[in-house]
Amino acid sequence: MSRLWICLLILLPALGQVRPPYFDGRKQAPSYHGPGREDAEPSGVREVGIGYFGPADPQHPEAGAIWAGAALAIEEANREGGYRGLPFRLVPGWAENPWAAGASAVVRLAYRDRVWAIIGSIDGAATHLAEQVVVKARLTLI
Repeated sequence: MSRLWICLLILLPALGQVRPPYFDGRKQAPSYHGPGREDAEPSGVREVGIGYFGPADPQHPEAGAIWAGAALAIEEANREGGYRGLPFRLVPGWAENPWAAGASAVVRLAYRDRVWAIIGSIDGAATHLAEQVVVKARLTLI
């Protein structure tokens, strides 16, 4: 019982004193500090491709809602002006057996389609494949 009283005596003064945090990340806009940040934007770009590693069918039983949500987000971003006046375009890439041909689909998105970022996949295992490619291609995985 005496331990309880000692704990209360120690904690009571601290309960009334709430100090602000040392750093509040909600008050500062995120910035990119990684490689390529000093590179100029590519010239001659007419649209910003966003890769989507998943089935591009809104009727797909497992991932239809994910595709529809990504397409809706792209539409809304384009209504707001896109990226500095450039429209976004959702570029699908998928293989029904991601472990056999999925990595190839992500490589095509990165190097052939030249997307600026890739939206992960419908599950953790398939997204892991995308992670392996984007780290080498220096792309953002959403």
